[in-house]
This record gives sequence, C-alpha cells and structure tokens, in this order.
Amino acid sequence: MTMTHRIHDEHSPNSLSENPMTPQLREVKKAKPCQQHVVKSFLDKNFPLDGGSHQDVASYYVYYCNLMVCFKDGRLSGLVKPSQFVALGGHKDSPEALVFKNDSGSHLELTLGKRRGADGLVTISDLQLETQTTLSADNLGGVRYWVSLMENSNQGAPIAHLEDKEYRSKRDDDYQLTRFV
Repeated sequence: MTMTHRIHDEHSPNSLSENPMTPQLREVKKAKPCQQHVVKSFLDKNFPLDGGSHQDVASYYVYYCNLMVCFKDGRLSGLVKPSQFVALGGHKDSPEALVFKNDSGSHLELTLGKRRGADGLVTISDLQLETQTTLSADNLGGVRYWVSLMENSNQGAPIAHLEDKEYRSKRDDDYQLTRFV
C-alpha cells in the first residue's frame, strides 16, 4: 500500500529543511526530470566515486559487497566511502535501484532507468530521499516518508510517498525500511 502526500511548506514537519543535504536538494528539485546532469552532480557531491564522476557511468553493479561502476572507456571505480552503499533492488549485475546511507543516517534510493541514454550512459529515473516525522513529543515512534527529488506535483511541489521498501543488503540479507519507525 502506498500513500502519496504533497509537501506544501518548507517548514512543515515533512520538510527537507533539517537534512544536511538541503542546499543540494533544492538544486535537484528545481531541475526537470530530464536534466540528468544536475541529478548526477548531486550524487557526485554526496556519494562521490573514488575515480571519476557519476556523469560518466555506463553501468552500476555490485561485486561482492561493493558498489562498482563501469565507465564507457572500460575503467572501473567504487565509492570514496564504500560504507555509504547499503542495499539494492534487482540483480547484482544490473540493479534496478541502489540505496545509499549518508553520514547522518538518511537513506537515498537511486532508481536506474531501464534504458541508457543515446550516449550509452546510465539514466536515472528517480531519486527518493528518506525523511522522518516524529508522531509524539515523547519520540514513541515516527513515520518514514520518501520524498521524490525528480517527481513534482502540478504546482511544482515535491511529492512524498509513505510506503514500506524492501531490498537486498550488500551482504545479501533482507534490508527493510518500513513506513513506521
């Protein structure tokens, strides 16, 4: 079951204003979905590669427990901080989704496009950032929302999804992110 919410106010409990990646998020939210350059720049700033840029990636795959990228010229690279990659959706040799976790503990789901661009590079279908809302002042629980950084309402506001997500961890275990925390 998926519920979709629009975020109307930057200062609402569902806002991204508390997220340490907020300046880059605002830049991504302004971009149109077809602007792969802006989205990949966001990845370069927050989940940089050891050698090269997300701009030039021809494919992503998981080798043992490591996220690897292959460039058009055949070079390989991984993340500067390999621990930022935590899970995937799909097969290790051609994942449909990659899940990253930043230093503050927020997850980011990168959904890869089914087709490569005309230039042979990976296309990104969506980026969804996890954000949480506390249900009570006593921190008895909360709700996990997924805010799409590429999908906007007709009014241009980002859309938040309330849903459970299931992946395979990089160690091949279940990796579940439920809507209630």
